[in-house]
Amino acid sequence: MEVARKAVETNFVMLWEYTPAGGLNFTRPVDDPLPVTDYLKAMGRFRHLSPDQISHIQGKVVENLAFVKQMTHRASA
Repeated sequence: MEVARKAVETNFVMLWEYTPAGGLNFTRPVDDPLPVTDYLKAMGRFRHLSPDQISHIQGKVVENLAFVKQMTHRASA
């Protein structure tokens, strides 16, 4: 449970739903996410990653969140 919670709290995994009437909506938005390192540490198997690799993953998490947020705005527009 702790690992799954960290995945959501860091936006590594975003919880959302889609309905034709309402479009795409976050079911558990995280406005002030924890750093992705919190999730990676909880997983343990990512201990070997370098700071540059972790930074790259963090950037992708931010990028993916921005993309999904755009989809929510389009659906509600």
